[in-house]
Amino acid sequence: MNDQIEFVENLDKSMQENVIVRLYRAYKRRCPNQKSLLQSASSYLKFDEGERDFQELVRESRLVLFAYESSGFLELLSLDFPVIAFWDNEGFDQHHNDLDQFYSLLVDAKILHKSGESAAKFVNYVWDDVDEWWGSESVVEARNQFVEQFAAKTKSPASNLNKILREHH
Repeated sequence: MNDQIEFVENLDKSMQENVIVRLYRAYKRRCPNQKSLLQSASSYLKFDEGERDFQELVRESRLVLFAYESSGFLELLSLDFPVIAFWDNEGFDQHHNDLDQFYSLLVDAKILHKSGESAAKFVNYVWDDVDEWWGSESVVEARNQFVEQFAAKTKSPASNLNKILREHH
């Protein structure tokens, strides 16, 4: 939660009014004060408590941010939609060391940040031309390598899963 507040506090005031915070559906149970804490960091934020369709929100966005690792983050990477994620070092510690090289690609391309402050400062920097950053060679290469490992699309998922299961059985 602190990294989210840090993000909001470091985001240019002029951009805060463009932010829609989509709260986790169970936030009232898991983190009941999340909304009020974020509201105290900025009165400009708008909130969605899961009422609107995720795809609809994405279509209306220039850039989507995630404060935790999720399937939505992987999905948007796979769909080649501009996305930035930030989570603290505890989030990175969840991964096996063999995965460090792939996450390092995202960090180097500024897709993944290790703090809310870093993510906010980068959003402030790229906001006027997100597409230029997202289409840069380093970002495209990092995204493609990461997606190939963790979020690849397939025309026949059932066949691919069957093949994987047979190979590892």
